Order: sequence, then C-alpha cells, then structure tokens
Amino acid sequence: MKNRGFTLIEVMIVVVLIGIIAAIAIPNLNPFISKNKAEAMADNIENLIRKTRNTAIVQGRTASIDIIGREWVSKDYNNTIIAKVEILDGVNIKPVNFENKIRFDKQGFILNNRGVIESRSISIHICSGEIGKKLQLKTTTSITVEDSNATICN
Repeated sequence: MKNRGFTLIEVMIVVVLIGIIAAIAIPNLNPFISKNKAEAMADNIENLIRKTRNTAIVQGRTASIDIIGREWVSKDYNNTIIAKVEILDGVNIKPVNFENKIRFDKQGFILNNRGVIESRSISIHICSGEIGKKLQLKTTTSITVEDSNATICN
C-alpha cells in the first residue's frame, strides 16, 4: 500500500515560497491602501456634509458639524446627532478657513463664527501616506473633491 501526501520538505519549500512572495507583495500594497483610505474618508466627510446641509434646509433651521478629536459629528438645531464619521487610523485631516465647527443656515449656506454667511470657500485636506485629497465647500453650496499634495497635512 502506497502512502499519498506531501513530505515535510515539500511543505516547508511551499511555505518559504509563500513567505517570499508575501514579503515582496505587501510593501507594494501600501500606496493602494493609502489611496483607498483617503478616498473613503473624503467620501464619508462629503456625505456627512451633504446630510448636514440637507437637514438644515429641510428643517429650515441651522445645522452643524462639530469636530471633536478624531470624530466628526453632525447635529441638527436641537443638538440631536444626525450622523458621525470617525477618522480612520493613518489618516490626517487639516481644515482650512475654519476651526472645529461647520455650520449651515436654513438655506444651506455656510455660516462663520459670527453667524454670517461665509464669503470664502472652506477646504478640508485629507491625507493618508503619500496620498492626498482636497474637499472644498464652495460658497455656492457645491462640493468638489480633487487630488492634492499629502504634504499639506504635515
């Protein structure tokens, strides 16, 4: 009767080959992972902004996004939480032209700290590794997302 199967040497050779292939492939995945993280965060924040702005318009009252640590929290006029976005590990975000809060009036326009309609665009730079995205809220209430330089977050 003949035994079927692999010898210990054959199994060890296969394990070593898998290890070598993994050692070569994994570092090449880092840019792909960074790109996916940056794009996912840009999508999540854009959706949060749209949801908050829409809430302000539908309710006919102000709504806001509070940035608390690594969490972005959307609230309506009564401070009821609408939605939350948690910043992913390895992702840095740098707001431009605002501090820790974005507010929208009942028509969906951005309000500054004094409650006056903001006259300039707000930018949010999202960086992961060497990959950067720039999310821009225009005064016309439109939102754009484009590639940017990741060094801006440093």
